[in-house]
Amino acid sequence: MTKEVNSVISALEEHKIQVTALHNHMLTEQPRLFFIHFWESAPRKR
Repeated sequence: MTKEVNSVISALEEHKIQVTALHNHMLTEQPRLFFIHFWESAPRKR
């Protein structure tokens, strides 16, 4: 997994956003593309 993907996941988790899935669609694509699914359930700040 690339350093950029780890940075994005860390940033989401720091803001209490849960990563629910991480995957790619093609095994040989270049550059590698990762799809991150996430869920945030905290009350919205107004």
